[in-house]
Amino acid sequence: MTGDESQHHPALERRYRRLLACYPWEHRRAYEEEMLGVLLADSRPGQRWPAPADAANLALTAIRTRLGHASRAVVDRSWSGAAATAGLLAAVLLSYLHALPLVRQAAWALGRAAPDDIVWYPDPALWTRAGLWTLTVLAVLAGPRRLAPLLAWPAVLVELVALPSRYAQEPVTVLQMLTQTLLEVCCAVALTVPAPRRAAVTVLGRTRLLVVGGGTVLLLAVSGTESYLSNPWDVDPTVQAMVSFLVPAGMLVIAFAVWGVPAPVRRRMLALLAPLAAVLLTVRFGLAGWEYSNQHMGHPVYLVPAQ
Repeated sequence: MTGDESQHHPALERRYRRLLACYPWEHRRAYEEEMLGVLLADSRPGQRWPAPADAANLALTAIRTRLGHASRAVVDRSWSGAAATAGLLAAVLLSYLHALPLVRQAAWALGRAAPDDIVWYPDPALWTRAGLWTLTVLAVLAGPRRLAPLLAWPAVLVELVALPSRYAQEPVTVLQMLTQTLLEVCCAVALTVPAPRRAAVTVLGRTRLLVVGGGTVLLLAVSGTESYLSNPWDVDPTVQAMVSFLVPAGMLVIAFAVWGVPAPVRRRMLALLAPLAAVLLTVRFGLAGWEYSNQHMGHPVYLVPAQ
């Protein structure tokens, strides 16, 4: 026990130690006994509770200390590399997800025998988001370090503005899109984390980048080919078999390439993407009954506050 035992109540030391436990372990190991000694020396004889001003000061200082440790951890090379890599891969995935319907629509229109029957109304918001995410990928690969988040955040804003307007007519669709929207937010946040220029390129390496980029283009080409050769009433079995093989194979190759990054970066990337898994599981399993009701009620059923 620090200080003169006759001058303070044992409960006061216990309560001060509980407050000091809010500090990071490294800080407590170096300064806890010294800080406790000063606090007890300033206490009144028989005092049982920390003074409100001391308690508030300890709590606020502990928060600032933890935030300082967190900020230093974020700019650590492994965390910054993981954030940059996760941001690049998420931007590639988002570019693919937004470009896929455009490619399919365009291929389907080009494959119609009668040009007069072609009806294609591309969504301007979809074009905007696809373009912004594609430019974000190019900015991560070759542009200035601050350009990528400047492109990613407007793309997130477009999504956040467009999505709520569909809730009144399509509540299930909006809920299913939450995972993609959260992916966009995580991507923009990851790209905002300070990191060296082209840190993601350094982590992934040229071979993995070629695999990820080439695989993504291949998946788009296969989907476009399927739409071009097929018609709304009949899908050619050969085309269907080709798609059934190439799409999973391409995804598997990309997954293996990404999994080959260094283990510390891989673990941090999984931690950064954990919120996506939580939201996806909540929507798929926690609200499955609500989705089923919307499919069979004949009118939209909206979420209640408990859900």
